[in-house]
Amino acid sequence: MRTSVSLEPDIEPVVRSYAKDRDTSLNRAINELIRRGLAPASERDGVVVEEDGLPLVRSTRPITSADIEQLEKDA
Repeated sequence: MRTSVSLEPDIEPVVRSYAKDRDTSLNRAINELIRRGLAPASERDGVVVEEDGLPLVRSTRPITSADIEQLEKDA
């Protein structure tokens, strides 16, 4: 199905970076991100704090420096 999507100014660079990091098209990146968002929370990538208090990053893909920078901003 073909449709137009308007990305908000704060989201567009994130999606473009995601696509570039994975050497894929913007279209495919948007589809992957939508699928990730629709997945049950237990299947999503993310940071989990273990019992010892150290953060554990769970990811189904390689972690990039941009990912680390985002995690630092969110902390």
